[in-house]
Amino acid sequence: MPRLTPMDELFVHQIPEPYPNVVSYHQHWRDSLFYVMHPRDHLGDAIILTLASFPEHQEVDSLQLGRVGGVMQFGRHTRPFDGDPHSMVCGPVTVDIVEPYKTVHLRVEDVPEAPVALDVTFTARTREYGLRRGMMKAGHEIIWDQSHMIQSGDYSGWYKHGGTTYEIDGWWGQRDHSWGIRDHIRCPMWHWLAIQLPDGMLGVWNWEYPNGARVFTDGCFAPADGSEPVPVIFYRHDLHWIDSEGNRASYERNGENVTGLEGRVEITLEGGETVGVEGRGQWATRYGDYGGGQNLLSVRTDDGREGIAIYEITGGYHHHFFPVPRAERFPRRLIRGGRRGAGRVLGRIPQGPGRRADAQLPGAKVARSECGFVCLARCSDTLAIRPTTRSRARDTMEETVKRLLVLGAVLATTAFGCGGDDGMSRDEAAKAIADASGISVAEAECIVDKIDGKIDLEAAASGELSDEDTKTVTDATFDCIDFEAQLEG
Repeated sequence: MPRLTPMDELFVHQIPEPYPNVVSYHQHWRDSLFYVMHPRDHLGDAIILTLASFPEHQEVDSLQLGRVGGVMQFGRHTRPFDGDPHSMVCGPVTVDIVEPYKTVHLRVEDVPEAPVALDVTFTARTREYGLRRGMMKAGHEIIWDQSHMIQSGDYSGWYKHGGTTYEIDGWWGQRDHSWGIRDHIRCPMWHWLAIQLPDGMLGVWNWEYPNGARVFTDGCFAPADGSEPVPVIFYRHDLHWIDSEGNRASYERNGENVTGLEGRVEITLEGGETVGVEGRGQWATRYGDYGGGQNLLSVRTDDGREGIAIYEITGGYHHHFFPVPRAERFPRRLIRGGRRGAGRVLGRIPQGPGRRADAQLPGAKVARSECGFVCLARCSDTLAIRPTTRSRARDTMEETVKRLLVLGAVLATTAFGCGGDDGMSRDEAAKAIADASGISVAEAECIVDKIDGKIDLEAAASGELSDEDTKTVTDATFDCIDFEAQLEG
């Protein structure tokens, strides 16, 4: 007989099983609470508390993280379910939801195994915001499949470390609640941003493949007056690790020389407003073998608002943030390619609204080899496809894939930029690129945004891109597409 719990008395079931049971007993399924708090007007201490339930392991755990007095703190507490998987208590840690989405009481007893004792109340200063469900796979394996809630609040109370008690009076911070599957060590890279400003909170969750191609972006601006949050619809980042001298540094494998983070993000909200944010700061906590961690930053928006933020950047392999892999079998964005992809690019150039009669490059010829691989001449020249032998296929395949995608970008964006009043919209141009090259719409949108307004599209329409414009298009394509995955595919 299944073992029931008090929660089974309530109208809370979502599957025909006792409440503690989940759809999939995946080893990385978790239901997790996260709280981070810090001063609102300067870089000081940062305190982090988590509480999570792991059905597969029949265990609840709590992490104490953060930076107190310039020293990073760590503590982990665990307890078995033992018939009680729901109580939000784990060792010295208690989380009490006093009023849903309004007030939460956090307590850590003053015991030797707790690096920081505290008694703190979270009071919401914004509405809660539910992020849409996100998912990522490596082949058939689920690496990430979660839902997520974020909310900004004021923290008040006290914390104690090293025998000294400190007051928390009007600190800002964030909380979130996530549930689902997350195999952290095999996640390529994600950003979780909690930017606290006087008039509200900017929150972003952004996931990318190892090459930087976008997997998922969601978030909001939640006003401090309690009005409805405004969804995030686009996110750009130009962030860099820095060393103890404030110079940019590479993370390499373990980030030994990294002490902080600096750079710029641009967050576009529903309705079209883009908020630019510059920031610089230092580690609040590090994640060890998982890579990266959380940084506490002073931030300033382009319109002069100042605040404090937590930027979480973590993952196992990313071309910019984590260039040396720390695990195996990462998810990759596979694009439809090889012989079939080449044929599609040449045979299905879409005729979108406003397409010019001369948009297709002149003199196109097709010549297939015995094994079907082709290579393209430079896209600023007349398109020419010449056969290659099987022995040269491996050497030329990378060149082939790159040039095919560049060609798709040039043809589609010609109509995007030159069509006049009847020209393509951004979304239509992205779809045209995706249809022409077999890449995802998200990758195509990445290309469009990178080259929009930066190339001479009249020249592109006649097939005469300059060297500079060719480089612009090529660089954009390389930045947005996972060519290694295409070659492996």
